[in-house]
Amino acid sequence: MSPVEVSLLLSSVVKRWNPDARILDFCALTPDASLRRYYRLLLDGPGPHTAVAMVFDSVKCPEYDVGLAVPSDESYVELSSFLFARGVRVPELYFDAREDAVLIIEDVGSRHLIDVFSERDSGERPEQSVEALYRQAIEQIALIQRIVDDGSFFAFKRAFWEKP
Repeated sequence: MSPVEVSLLLSSVVKRWNPDARILDFCALTPDASLRRYYRLLLDGPGPHTAVAMVFDSVKCPEYDVGLAVPSDESYVELSSFLFARGVRVPELYFDAREDAVLIIEDVGSRHLIDVFSERDSGERPEQSVEALYRQAIEQIALIQRIVDDGSFFAFKRAFWEKP
């Protein structure tokens, strides 16, 4: 998809999500081996001033639920909603435009833990201590581990291969 096509797609989706908002600028976030591409949106208007657009390159993914392929976009939304409802700190889903293979989600920033260490080493005072960040991460892991598998949720049956 060309930059112009991406711009038109994202502008269209943002208008449906928030008719009074417009994209001032957007940039592609670091690519990875995912079936998704991410764009940080700088927004003007009411609501959040930044968001992330998740664009699915392909919603067909080798994820299986009792032998049936589950589209990647569907599994992302289901897992995100499931965890969010149980108090796990995951990016909030602002707008579901799966018909366009796009989700608009909360921008949680791009600060890496290694940067916290670097700031500490350089004498700068980070807004949160390394210890506090580790404590928060451990609390989230513990919260996830306490979720009970009642047999009804797709993620507990998730695999990246077809089960025999």
